Amino acid sequence: MPLIANSLQSDLKSLFDSPKKTEAEAISGWVSAIQSYTLSIIPPSTTVALAAQSLRAGLAGFGSDGATLSKLPTAMLQFATLVGTGMVPTGPPFTPAVPPVTPLVVPFVNTDRSQVAAQTIAQAIDLWMKTGIGPATGLAPWS
Repeated sequence: MPLIANSLQSDLKSLFDSPKKTEAEAISGWVSAIQSYTLSIIPPSTTVALAAQSLRAGLAGFGSDGATLSKLPTAMLQFATLVGTGMVPTGPPFTPAVPPVTPLVVPFVNTDRSQVAAQTIAQAIDLWMKTGIGPATGLAPWS
C-alpha cells in the first residue's frame, strides 16, 4: 500500500482534536502520525522506526518561541533521509524529499478548525514526501 494522505489526515485530525498537555505528548502524537503514514511507503523502507526516533529527537524543544520554524524542516528532512537509506533495494541512489515543508504547514498549526488544518497539513506532507526518489526500477518517486 502506498503513501495515503487520508490516513495521515485522519491521524492529524485526532491529534488536533485532543490537544496534548505537554510538548512530549504533542511530539509523540506527531511522530506517530508521520510514522504510521510512512510505514507503507513504496519502495519499502526498513528504517521507518529509526527515522521516527530521529524525528522525535529533532522536534524536541519545538515549543520554544519560533523553534518550530527552524526545527521542522531539519527534522523532516532527516526523517526522509533515514527512510530513504532503508529502501529496498538498499542503499543509494535515492534522493530524499526536497525541503522545505515548513511554509506549507506552519500557517495552519494554530487554527481551531482541526479538519481544515489536518487536511491542509496532510496534503502538504504527502506532496512533499512524494518528491523523494527511491532506488526502485527507474528511480521512481516515492509513493
